[in-house]
Parts: sequence; C-alpha cells; structure tokens
Amino acid sequence: MKNLLLACLTVLYLLANTCPVVQAMCREDIAKINIRREKHFKYWTADSNAKKILVEYVKDVVNPNSQNFIPVPERIAVFDCDGTLIGERNPYYFEGLMLLYRNADPNVPLKCKNAKATAQIRSIIDGGSMPSQVWQELEQAYVDCLAGQTPEEYREYVRHYITTEKVEGYSNLKIGEEFFLPMVEIVSYLRNNKFSIYIVTGSERDEMRVYCEPLKIPYQNIIGSDHSITTEKMGSSDSSRYFYGAAGNEKIVRGNELTAKNLNFNKIIAMNREIGMRPVLAFGNGSGDMGMFNYTVMNNKHRTLAFAVLCDDTERENGSLKSAEKMRKNCEKYGWIPISMKNDFATIYGYDVKKL
Repeated sequence: MKNLLLACLTVLYLLANTCPVVQAMCREDIAKINIRREKHFKYWTADSNAKKILVEYVKDVVNPNSQNFIPVPERIAVFDCDGTLIGERNPYYFEGLMLLYRNADPNVPLKCKNAKATAQIRSIIDGGSMPSQVWQELEQAYVDCLAGQTPEEYREYVRHYITTEKVEGYSNLKIGEEFFLPMVEIVSYLRNNKFSIYIVTGSERDEMRVYCEPLKIPYQNIIGSDHSITTEKMGSSDSSRYFYGAAGNEKIVRGNELTAKNLNFNKIIAMNREIGMRPVLAFGNGSGDMGMFNYTVMNNKHRTLAFAVLCDDTERENGSLKSAEKMRKNCEKYGWIPISMKNDFATIYGYDVKKL
C-alpha cells in the first residue's frame, strides 16, 4: 500500500511539473534539450544534408589529432536570432508586437502609449508597405514607450509578455515558445562540444537576453541593438552626473534614444569589439547576416562554415519562397550551407503546433 501511494504521488508530481501535451514545448522543456551525439538529434529529418555537414565539421575540429583542430577558446559560434533561432514575423517583428501589447495594456499610462504606431503596425501586418521613415518611427516609439523602466522592471515586463501572450495565426503557441527546435538542438550540440555561443541580432539586446534564456546563453554573450541608459535622479552638476549615487537613491533606467542598431556591417563591428576574435561558425537567415557570414569564413586561420536558414516552409511557418530562393542562390555563390526549413526540419515549433 505504501509503495502504491508513493507511485501515485510521483505521477501527480510529474503531471504538475510537465508542460501540457496539447501545447508547444514550453520554455522549461526547451531548456532541457541536450544533444551530445549525432544519434540524439530528433527534430531534424533523417536525410538532412546540412545536419550531416555540421556534425562532420564538429567531429573534425574538436579532434586533437586532426589538422583542423580548433582550441577551445577559439571555438566561437555566432547566431542571428529572428528567423534563425526563433520565428521572425509571426505576424510581425518582436518589438512591434510588444509595442502593440503595451499600447493595449490598461495598466500603462496614456502618456506611454502611441496610437499612431499601433495603427502603422496593424497596417503593415495587413499587407501595407513600410517606408524607411515609418521603420524609424516605430523603433523610436518602442524606445519611448518603455523609457523610465529599470533593467529589472523591463526584463520582468518582457518575461510576462512572452509567457502569457499567444502567437497570432498559430494554435498552441505562446510568444516565448517560438524557438526552432532543430536549431535549439544545434546550440546544445555545439555547447556540449565546448563552443562558445553568441547571439548577434538586430533585435534589442535586453529583450533577447530574456527571450533566449532557455538556450542557456550568458547575458554577456547576447549582442544586439542598444538604447540609452540614464539614472532616475540624474543631477546637473558634474559630481552628480558622473558619479552614480551622488544624487542619492538613484536607479539605472532606460533612456529614450536608440544608440546602436545592430544590423549589416554593424554586426561585424560589434563582434570585433565584444568577442575580440573571429567566429568559426555562423548561422543566419537574411541579407543582414551576409556580412557576418563572410567575416567568419574569409581569411580565417581555422576551418569555418556558414549556414543560412531558408524560410521556404509556408505550411508550418510564415515563409517566403521568394526570399528563400534568393538566399539559396547566395549560398551557391558564396559556398554557404543552406538549411531548408521545409526539408531539413522534422518539426519547427513542435508537433502540436499548427499554423491556422
């Protein structure tokens, strides 16, 4: 009887601490993905050429007897985020969707909202165009609506948003669960082979620090766009302006300026500044990552590879065949390895997730 009781309690504990089977893989379970050997991969198709190339590469460069051996400190892998590790436009970029969420939040003061930005984003989602001026206005609106928050307050706000809101156009998928599970396996596999993982993204650094927590990437390894930082009670005198705490009871808070947009060549500048050495592996998905690819593979003393995730799945994801074909041609031209979401991924977000 005692054993039966213990068995029942064990089952109840497991049920209470496991994500519902009808949902996508939750963030806690994403963090448990652990790939040490080739046989452990389960979210890639069996005949995936891209996965085979990567596994062969890793086995080669971590082998101390190989002429291509790479010492551990120099095993650097960089990943773009949106469209490479997570969904990019479902149905729009992360910052824009979070701006919609904040503008609809009844607990947010009206002065922190932007009705014009809301209308612009909805228009774009519905198929409207996005001139560069509108893009800049939306980025500024995002920075403005979250100014004044401490880093801790901001991260908690992001965490609440991604763990409660669902993705439009999909069943059983929350914002914070939009990880490409095959790519999560790649991150785990590289980490277990003593690669240092960096995310180099155009998205804002602090939001991606929170979003990518299931990948177990240190905050300092997240390289993204930056906003200004100030203090809550910044004074006007030199002593109070340059000596934190001089004004008394100060708090670090977000400012209202976008100080660096981490796209295109800016990614290379940021990697050089913050990593200090060239990567040997690069993963991206769009034109903004092409410079990062070439920075990785050109004139590198080590054996290198660059992988491009093609958005060629329109049944399970909001893919674009035109964009995918363009990137595929670039892969052929420059020698990068294409990863087909349609043909290489056995699942994208999980087998219980359906695109509506």
